[in-house]
Amino acid sequence: MMLLLPLLTLFLVKRSHTRTHSLRYFRLAVSDPAPGVPEFISVGYVDSHPITTYDSVTRQKEPKAPWMAENLAPDHWERYTQLLRSWQQTFKAELRHLQRHYNHSDNVAHITKRAWEANLHELQYQKNWLEEECIAWLKRFLEYGRDALERTEHPVVRTTRKETFPGITSLFCRAHGFYPPEISMTWMKNGEEIAQEVNYGGVLPSGDGTYQMWVSVDLDPQSNDIYSCHVEHCGRQMVLEAPQDPGNILLVVVMISGTTILIIALAGVGVLFWRRRSREPKEVMYQPAQVKEGSSPS
Repeated sequence: MMLLLPLLTLFLVKRSHTRTHSLRYFRLAVSDPAPGVPEFISVGYVDSHPITTYDSVTRQKEPKAPWMAENLAPDHWERYTQLLRSWQQTFKAELRHLQRHYNHSDNVAHITKRAWEANLHELQYQKNWLEEECIAWLKRFLEYGRDALERTEHPVVRTTRKETFPGITSLFCRAHGFYPPEISMTWMKNGEEIAQEVNYGGVLPSGDGTYQMWVSVDLDPQSNDIYSCHVEHCGRQMVLEAPQDPGNILLVVVMISGTTILIIALAGVGVLFWRRRSREPKEVMYQPAQVKEGSSPS
């Protein structure tokens, strides 16, 4: 049995017209942990960057980002270590209470909801945290980690073509390694947007401080329609045509600060081709080219 309280502490702050940041804390308690799994864990994140960690084995709150360790004094970590030790005991007691009084019915959530709503002191504490303290801490952390959190890493974009069902071919467009997470991706058919026909995967953290996303569309492999994947990230636009026959020339159009650069795939600049067996998906990949000094900023 597991208990997660609070489920999510989240606040978004806009730092520019297109960029947002979040501060999140997750706390997890396990009634019967397996070997190597702590009975209580707390982790903190700014965006997808882990910033703090605590568990019932180490019993210490520790920094997970160098800019957190460099800017917060030892008494900060000790003070919040004591707070999390208290949370650990609270979670343990709550789990025992749930196991003793509830029989895993659908009514448990309603009972818990009513109990939380009746605790006016806790509600006011959480309200103050979300509206005041969370904002203040997020702004402070953004200053500490400015270099990491305000950076821009453009995505590596790859398109693949694969037969998913007999007579049905799916085109996939995948982007990974990008930061910040705000990105626009879609497929177009014969130069027109087809958002209603496109399947979208969510923007997910990659685990290394960057993000990933995919979009797909089904098509009739016998049709003559031309499909292209359009990606926009931090003012840079990328267009990749769907993989066709190996002999076709695929084009990548990159728009940087209003300047359009046409790259012929066969020239080998920023685009890689793989010729595989007929049963394997055909694939083309775009990697952001380095902008030479003196060029327009991306």
